[in-house]
Amino acid sequence: MVYADRCPCVLMHNSLSCDYRQFQYRMDCLIGLIVGTLFWGLTVEVNKDIIRLSFGFGIIHRSIPRERIATVTQVRNRWWYRLGIKWTPHGWMWNISGLDAVELTYHNGKKFRIGTDEPEALLEALKAV
Repeated sequence: MVYADRCPCVLMHNSLSCDYRQFQYRMDCLIGLIVGTLFWGLTVEVNKDIIRLSFGFGIIHRSIPRERIATVTQVRNRWWYRLGIKWTPHGWMWNISGLDAVELTYHNGKKFRIGTDEPEALLEALKAV
């Protein structure tokens, strides 16, 4: 008698396939957990000298000196730019949610976008400090 609750692939009658599929499922879950932990949130800290960006617990981070920035503007990203760290036609973008962003234009003409749910507040903080 075959019990399907022991192994999800028991109906294949091949224990090697079952072991491989269980291993693959566990590895996919582990990778998803690691990526989710690394990118669970984007923190933006603004002070008079530097802008600090960090994902998750801060393992992935970036610091931008304020003196490099020429202008800041509020922009709207295209939906296909998605989330995460991306290279776009407008330069690098760090985004965690939504389509709204603040675009930093450096003195050398390069641009960097910071995705945010509160673009007005971030823009105000960048202009105020």
